Amino acid sequence: MNEDEKNKFLPTTPVEQHEADFSETRTNLQELIEVAKRGLQEYSEVAEQSQNARAYEVLFNGIKITAELNEKLADHAVKRRKEEHPEADKPITNNNYLQITTAELSKMLSDKKKDD
Repeated sequence: MNEDEKNKFLPTTPVEQHEADFSETRTNLQELIEVAKRGLQEYSEVAEQSQNARAYEVLFNGIKITAELNEKLADHAVKRRKEEHPEADKPITNNNYLQITTAELSKMLSDKKKDD
């Protein structure tokens, strides 16, 4: 494969590069989580069979690391959503302004009271 054929698959714009980076990061985090899960399962068996305090310490550190990886994956998804939909985080404020006199307000309230 020559250089031109290789380059046609690479992202060409900053937006495409950003998209490719996000995708690659997500894939890497998911793969790391899967590897960590398999490792935890195996090390759990080792710790249980050996009943060694150090084995359990390593197991719990592995659990902590796996939890941190999951947190990073969730943060990654939140960042992605914020970039795609920045307006979703803005609070919605509906201001209704009614310009009437107190006499008119009083009359409206008394009319409502009479109707009830």
